Amino acid sequence: MNNVHHVPFEPGLGSDPVMCPVSITVRTVAEVPAIAAIRGQACCEWFAAAQVTNLGHLRSRQPGHPPTRVAVLRDARRLFVAFHCTEPQMKKAHRLVPRDSQDGCVEIFPGLRRALEYDECVGLYLDPGNAKREFRLLQVNINGARLARRISSVMGWTVFPLQTPQACAPEPDSLTWESEVFEAGDHWRAALAVDLETLCAGADQPPTVGLNFARWRNVDLWRQYSWAPAVHLWHFPALALGDGYLTDSPARVTRIDWGTLEYGANRVRMALSGGGRACEVALRVTVRDSGEVGDPEFAYAVTTDSTPVELMPHGQVEVTAGFELPFEYPNVDVRLEMVERGRAGGFYRATFPLGNHNGLRVRQPSLRVARRTGAAAPRNPDPSDPDFHRRKRDFILSRLPRFRRRNTAGGAPSDFVLSAMDGSVAFDLMKPGALRRIADWIGSLFEPDTDRIVAVAMFTQDDWVTTHAAARVGLHTHLTPLSALRLGGGHCYSRAIVGAGLVSELPDPATGGRHRAQPTQVMGHVVVAVERGDDYVLFDPSFGHFFYNSSNTNLATARELANDPGLVSRVVKAPEKIRLYYACIPSQIRLEQGTVVWPADAPPA
Repeated sequence: MNNVHHVPFEPGLGSDPVMCPVSITVRTVAEVPAIAAIRGQACCEWFAAAQVTNLGHLRSRQPGHPPTRVAVLRDARRLFVAFHCTEPQMKKAHRLVPRDSQDGCVEIFPGLRRALEYDECVGLYLDPGNAKREFRLLQVNINGARLARRISSVMGWTVFPLQTPQACAPEPDSLTWESEVFEAGDHWRAALAVDLETLCAGADQPPTVGLNFARWRNVDLWRQYSWAPAVHLWHFPALALGDGYLTDSPARVTRIDWGTLEYGANRVRMALSGGGRACEVALRVTVRDSGEVGDPEFAYAVTTDSTPVELMPHGQVEVTAGFELPFEYPNVDVRLEMVERGRAGGFYRATFPLGNHNGLRVRQPSLRVARRTGAAAPRNPDPSDPDFHRRKRDFILSRLPRFRRRNTAGGAPSDFVLSAMDGSVAFDLMKPGALRRIADWIGSLFEPDTDRIVAVAMFTQDDWVTTHAAARVGLHTHLTPLSALRLGGGHCYSRAIVGAGLVSELPDPATGGRHRAQPTQVMGHVVVAVERGDDYVLFDPSFGHFFYNSSNTNLATARELANDPGLVSRVVKAPEKIRLYYACIPSQIRLEQGTVVWPADAPPA
């Protein structure tokens, strides 16, 4: 555990998400060529097909060598992609997986299998709806063996992506595609023809799809090249795919600047590069919950349009649109669409997942709206207030300053200091009793016990106190609550163990001692359970969720949440799965807290 000192101290929130997607316009022809046409010498010049020649090495982004060329065409029904792979060492090319492989693998030794990626291989990544959540990976190796996979890809902007193969059958779902391979001299070629309708792009064909082209070259070392930059050597998250324009496009999107994403008011700015004709364009932003589409009770969808701007031929222009992210929806989908005045439909469309746990990171509410505007500070709401929960949240947040981590280079006494940005308070996490001092400080701000528990939830959710960071997950289950606070993040368990540790330092007026709390697993998620008599009250420091009873006079117990789902759904407007997180008895799924002290020379509590 000592080498954990190499973990970056800041949670990676210093830079705002900016994307500069690569793009290609796929030319439409009357009919794409038969895939056997790759045997022709001019395979990459068919019908002036769109060309991709800038595949780069995953690690250095230097041009791939020897070169790989890709040609892309489409007709009304099919997308055609041809790879031309130069290979001076053809005799050494890896050819493990045979053409007749049923799963894209071969067994080298009993129990040892090798997949297509270990061969000379090419791959086409397709996100047909440009929805940034999953893609199809179609691979063909030098022997003609092929594999189609449907891969769910959830990526946080500052953390490693997570990929979960959903299917590894040769033909997942109803996908229809053909492939062909031809080898000659110092190169080999592969062609793929994909039926667009079987990619769910036929009836409502989007103007853009997510695309990437990759080559695995394994003559000397396992080297991989791709068109769209990858964020990790082993993963191509859907969020990082390039844009393939399938329709006549007067412009391309060259830059997407999201600014600082927070629950509440936001803005997105898109830069466009014009084509061969003048046009007037606007940015349309649609925010909707990422839950079940057919759930009318909890469906949330709001659309706003920017002011139209004029784009001259081959010119440059920026378009900005504002939008609201509702706090009650932990995860939302934001669709960006470029529309042209006087023409039906848009020429660009992409949907981005936003939230606390996946996709683009959204920070907790920008606190102190009242302080910024000079308005009166929010008051503690009366239980009869029809907007009680929101007003309670605003009241708690108005008294909590925003925190930032400081280290010795910034003048802090140690590398583990939480400091209020307004200078009102700072906590050295390397001094004994740090959790007790934080709890005492919260107790000085709020008198009612319920307000103090809610304050712990909102304090812990502050991104500079704990953050969602997959790179730290391997450590967090071993650490004590104070050690987890020093580390600063992981997944929901990390935030729950910190929240439980802080609540355990709060006085319990019912017993005269201290509260008893522990992290609790509910349907794969981890929240905090605080003992209350023979029951528990729950709060979620990952999303800042807390729940009151039907009269708003006290925090709801676990039994009350299980018996009345409305107590959850009035707070969390999210998919059914998230609403059901809380419909369990915490005593059945109690998680143990870790015992490892980190750093090794730090006080344990």
